[in-house]
Amino acid sequence: MIPGIVSQQRRDYKKVLEKLKGFKTEMEIVLLGKAQSEELQWIQNVEKELPENICLKYFTKKISPEKFDVYMKTADVLWCPIQKKTIFFSGEEIYGKTKLSGNIGDAIKYGKPAVFPAEYSTNYPFIFSEDADIENQLISIAHETVDFSNYAQSEVLKRLENALLSLIETESGPQK
Repeated sequence: MIPGIVSQQRRDYKKVLEKLKGFKTEMEIVLLGKAQSEELQWIQNVEKELPENICLKYFTKKISPEKFDVYMKTADVLWCPIQKKTIFFSGEEIYGKTKLSGNIGDAIKYGKPAVFPAEYSTNYPFIFSEDADIENQLISIAHETVDFSNYAQSEVLKRLENALLSLIETESGPQK
């Protein structure tokens, strides 16, 4: 599953489509965003060259939130081929340094491990750095169990409350 709008500006779809041509394992890859313009042409051209074992799904219209949820819940792993840099409000941003990817929130919300480019800097235990052999890596990660209990709303709330209380105590001394 590759969540997000199909845009070369934020994700490296050229690399994904090239890699899919060499996949040997039966696999379904879903581009879970609206594909249009140049990117749609690339997908349609590569689709003709893909081996029979690869089922590539893509959408030419925006999908509903309900359909997005269904696909995300049934995904084994998220493949997040984000670009190293992007432009956001006319300013250059670097993913993992000055900009976070929304795919991190997707991974947490749906409890899915995710593969990001090797240069994406993170210490989340559910984010894996992409290997040269992405096909076998996706298969391997799909069978791993990843613990998302630290990201449950109640746990995050508890840590936030503790951090805020600690900040208040630091600013004004211990609270009674």
